[in-house]
Amino acid sequence: MQGLVQAMQTQAHTQAALQAQLEAQEGEMEQYLEEKKASQKRPTTTFQRQDKKKAVYQAPSI
Repeated sequence: MQGLVQAMQTQAHTQAALQAQLEAQEGEMEQYLEEKKASQKRPTTTFQRQDKKKAVYQAPSI
């Protein structure tokens, strides 16, 4: 009987720990989604690539 009580207590502790971990992850996910949504509202600066003329190596003609 004592073993059963101990097993139930262990299960309760494990369940509480898993619940806390899950809530922490949900909190992180919520924060991530809010930050993502906020970043989409910000005007993004587009980087314009400046094409530079490539230096072409020419072998000296002999």
